[in-house]
Amino acid sequence: MTGRNRIDGYRQVRKGWHDFGNGRRFYFKSLWELNIARYLEWLRLRGDIEDWQYEPDTFWFPVKRGTTNYKPDFRVVENTGAWFYIEVKGYMNARSKTALQRMKKHHPTVDLRLYDGPVYRSIVKDWGHLFGATEEWIDAEVAD
Repeated sequence: MTGRNRIDGYRQVRKGWHDFGNGRRFYFKSLWELNIARYLEWLRLRGDIEDWQYEPDTFWFPVKRGTTNYKPDFRVVENTGAWFYIEVKGYMNARSKTALQRMKKHHPTVDLRLYDGPVYRSIVKDWGHLFGATEEWIDAEVAD
């Protein structure tokens, strides 16, 4: 079964499920998110990080209109026990810009790292052959 395509900003985005084993199955909203998850899993298996989670936390903003909350794509737990968040962003729309600005204002101590196009492409170029980066969904991984 193939994943659904939808227009998100200026491009089509593929969505689908991926199973990492051991009960770690996630529904990713883009192929970029899937590839970063594969990268993080590779880092975990190598012992470079302790763990990672996909969209585990929601941050709320004390505002009455507009963007009232934000859910980063990943939380990465380092071997020291400290953690940081990753937002994978191929296209920065107005809502995303507002959410990131409100994160800085209302949650200034949160370590949030933006993996935009240049960062993503660098990871895939330098390490993709080691963690199985792909530009295509594998049909068995994708379900509506």
